[in-house]
Amino acid sequence: MRRKKLVQPWKSISTAIFLIGLAILFSRGQIFPGILVLIAITTLVEAGIQILVPSAAVERVRWQDGEEVEAPAPPAQEARGTLPAVCLKCGGPLSPDTVKWVSPKVATCPYCATPVETR
Repeated sequence: MRRKKLVQPWKSISTAIFLIGLAILFSRGQIFPGILVLIAITTLVEAGIQILVPSAAVERVRWQDGEEVEAPAPPAQEARGTLPAVCLKCGGPLSPDTVKWVSPKVATCPYCATPVETR
């Protein structure tokens, strides 16, 4: 089962809201109906943070034995060399986003399909 959990410092925001709300409830003596509203508000704040700040949450995986661990990171890209500014054959501009990578050291020009070696 996969689910996302907030990481620091974002988790501190929802924790602070919960603790401040709990203190207010104790001071007013309205624990029972208020705790339900407080839990709902804290949950909505966490959901809002996850939507507005996608990097605030880390995906977690729950294994069958109940242990929760961080989901494995996607495989890292191989290190690529530096492309020349322009294609040597057609003179077209080259950037890592526009070329088609054949290998970590060779890309093809998007304009003339010439193989270009990186430095």
